[in-house]
Amino acid sequence: MKTYPLADQLVCLDDDADRIWVLNPVAALMLEYTRRGLDHDAIARLISERYQVHITTVMSDLKQFDRMLVSQDALAQEAYQEYTPLTDFEPARDLRPTETQTYYLPGYSLRVSSEAEGLHDYLRDMFTLSPCTQLDAQDLIVDIYHDVDSFPIVVDGKTLDTGFTLADTAIKCLREINGLVARSHNLTIIFHASAVAAGDTGILIPALGGSGKTTLAAYLMHRGYAFLNDDAVPMLAKSAELLPVPVSLSIKSGSWEVLGKHYPEMTRLTTFGEADRQIKYLPPSDHQIQQKPVACKLVIIPEYRESQHEVEVVQLSVVEVFSHIIRSGCIVERPVNPVALGSLVDWLDEMPCYRIVYSSLLHAEAALSALLDEIKETHVCSSWPNN
Repeated sequence: MKTYPLADQLVCLDDDADRIWVLNPVAALMLEYTRRGLDHDAIARLISERYQVHITTVMSDLKQFDRMLVSQDALAQEAYQEYTPLTDFEPARDLRPTETQTYYLPGYSLRVSSEAEGLHDYLRDMFTLSPCTQLDAQDLIVDIYHDVDSFPIVVDGKTLDTGFTLADTAIKCLREINGLVARSHNLTIIFHASAVAAGDTGILIPALGGSGKTTLAAYLMHRGYAFLNDDAVPMLAKSAELLPVPVSLSIKSGSWEVLGKHYPEMTRLTTFGEADRQIKYLPPSDHQIQQKPVACKLVIIPEYRESQHEVEVVQLSVVEVFSHIIRSGCIVERPVNPVALGSLVDWLDEMPCYRIVYSSLLHAEAALSALLDEIKETHVCSSWPNN
């Protein structure tokens, strides 16, 4: 078991079971004493003396600690939006493309060849960016096969996922291209989050599905923030830089009206999904995106609450945020990469983290702007020479 200090707590990685825990100081001490080979009686006596707690209470906590070590109740890395790719197709023939189209992201040229006639009608609406002339483009080649009643998405002979309709295939292709860009770099951490930038300050917005993170990111993009990504945000583990992968934002039906005031094109966008879960994909414009990696300097957890009359800003402990990030679907590779997990813990230990509770996007943006001013002021003050 590998351990990483985080504030006054301890993050633990069970290599064998691929599970992550956060231990409070008492549980961390229990782990330390257990590793030393002490029995329960000796551990209970030492902890009882150190914390002035009755020994029977410590023995009860020790039994609970033992159950935790063998239980499945670790911090879960949940499946991304309960989405499990189907990857059992093995291409044994040459692709017979009906159309090949090139799409662009900052630093990437995406060549998609498809046997599925009509697929590019969807993809052209999702990928509308022009080539980025300031950056050398890395080529990514994606092949879409037609296999009876399904459409396998294949890269370098490996099936990344399989769609079952043209619309389904377009959505899954967007998701997989997002992941391909992230995996083209060594040692990345992928957050279930949105991300924007204000100048040289990257802002990560990790949250569970339905929390309002995408709606907030779209509004911030309208307000002049540079858009990096939505839903699967990659960060370089060693430098803590967020990578720009500005694919289309997935806007749920509940946000169409409020965002339609700022994006008139919302009414013309294709509707995906069933009646109870409809989504439109809003493509960013060239002038709205972040072109290069940017250091992440602020973490915001959004909480839209219709009854919230005044915006509320609460600073969170790094332990709270770490647990939230892991549970919301942070991917530190599977099995968990110990180096990436250590980098995540080290980065987060220095990161200002806040929850913003709001009912008004305008008020949420004002609160975020105030936090950025505080960060800027703190940075300036810390840069002043000592007198």
